[in-house]
Amino acid sequence: MQLNERLQQLREKAGFENAKAFAKSIGMPYSTYSTYESGKSEPKATALVTIATALHVSVDDLLGYHVDDFDKAAALFHESTGKTATLDESGVTIAPKVGGGVMWTQPISKESFIQAINDAAARFDRNLRPRLLADAIINSVDRAYLKQHPRAKGGKSDDLAAAFQDRLLQILLEGEQKQGTALEKSAYRAYVRDNVSDILDKWHEEHDADDAPPAPDHDNADDEKAKEKGPHSNE
Repeated sequence: MQLNERLQQLREKAGFENAKAFAKSIGMPYSTYSTYESGKSEPKATALVTIATALHVSVDDLLGYHVDDFDKAAALFHESTGKTATLDESGVTIAPKVGGGVMWTQPISKESFIQAINDAAARFDRNLRPRLLADAIINSVDRAYLKQHPRAKGGKSDDLAAAFQDRLLQILLEGEQKQGTALEKSAYRAYVRDNVSDILDKWHEEHDADDAPPAPDHDNADDEKAKEKGPHSNE
């Protein structure tokens, strides 16, 4: 189906009986819009967005471009785990060794695979992402602050860093407890290991040395004791 045919179909589906009424509703000259539905010309990007918004569809829908739900789920699965999921007549086959002792030797249905990926992504976006992002932003701003004010240790900047570390550890513990299946726990630990623990490690590398108390000078300490006891002390 061509763009002009989809325009007419979607317009009528949205409740606009004629092109003139629709053009008026989006503030576009009818002489311009009519060329789109007749196929004499095609709308530019800004016009596409205006039309798609008014018809309550995406620009992709308007253009007839659709990404298969399985392709999106498989791409996210590969991006997150490094493993590949393939679809054939028997279902979705996944690389057998996933980690944490999980073995997937039999295919699962396309619907189950898509639902599993979408559910995991939704839980992450809803529960973990907002908190991790907030703490990561605080840490990043704190690093920028310390670059400009390197002697801010003990002040507001240092308080933010300590709060970030405590909050991040709390989030990780909460997230570990919320994971259900062995696969979810394995994937969560991998995410923490690859994306979060290095933040804490780097923080300790940069700041623990500054916090360490100076080692006592034993020679000086002995001299001070000697002075206190006096030159004729028998001790």
